[in-house]
Amino acid sequence: EEVARAALASQQLFFTAFMKRFFPAVQKAQELLPRLGRLFSAQVRAWQQWGNFYELDNIAGWEWVAERYGGAVIKCAGSHMLDMTMHLLGRPASLYAHVDYVPGTNFDRKATALLEYANGMVVSFETATHPLKRIGYERNSWDEFIKISGVNGQLEVYTVQWDHPENNPVLLVHYDN
Repeated sequence: EEVARAALASQQLFFTAFMKRFFPAVQKAQELLPRLGRLFSAQVRAWQQWGNFYELDNIAGWEWVAERYGGAVIKCAGSHMLDMTMHLLGRPASLYAHVDYVPGTNFDRKATALLEYANGMVVSFETATHPLKRIGYERNSWDEFIKISGVNGQLEVYTVQWDHPENNPVLLVHYDN
């Protein structure tokens, strides 16, 4: 609320830079979404390889992330996939979430949420730091996707590592009954 008030008072252009909604594959997914019919399920993942924060008792060397961003994986990874989820599906009616922190810190290493929509659809969301080096679409440790299922088909969007888009484009898979 404080940021919103300051932005309004400044009379300057203010926006959040979530770029994933502008990927051509995401724009095509939005175009194809009505073909899925009634939506009943979605899964969203934003896993990024930052190291093994599950067997650490401190965040030595990583303090700057929480200090600069006010948190870790939710703000640096999960927020982008949550934005894409709301871009494609709208705002949920209710939400349940759990955040897992490195003990004694404000460094969130994993967050899990269920987003419930008015039509009964539930979206399962997870963002996490992890130590796995060869998972994901490109097998480079970046494991981000959104999978949306409807009665007439399914859409899957697999994103690519933000600082290496030259390797592959974002992948869109459309299954149509």
